[in-house]
Amino acid sequence: MEEGKAEVDKANNNGGTPLVAACQMGKLEVVKYLVEEGKADVDKAANNRAIPLGIASGMGHLDVVIWLVEECDKTDNSGMIPLFGASGNGHLKVVKCLVEVGNADVNKRDNRGLTPLFIAKLNSTNVREDIAKYLEGKGAKE
Repeated sequence: MEEGKAEVDKANNNGGTPLVAACQMGKLEVVKYLVEEGKADVDKAANNRAIPLGIASGMGHLDVVIWLVEECDKTDNSGMIPLFGASGNGHLKVVKCLVEVGNADVNKRDNRGLTPLFIAKLNSTNVREDIAKYLEGKGAKE
């Protein structure tokens, strides 16, 4: 990518950047290219206030999450971390990656005072119950 030829952080009307789109679709090679070659801002939030790692976590794209996990405890504009999206959408492997590899704070509260454990328990399913048990085992509190 030649410098000055592409605006990798330019957002569309919905606030999404190419990196946000690549994370949403789980396109790891595109994510790597945009970050490594295009110097895309991994902390740039979309209009929905989610950062790229949060989007990949919420969608369950484990390979993208693993690659971006060093940004794990970055918050988006609502005070949420990627662990919220993964917990609420039932992605146990992503939750484990964020906690075990990325050292995500299982007791982090968003701007409303909610925790990832509360989000996991909100819409109880077998998968979310497994996530709740896992988080509780890591010391999470509601």
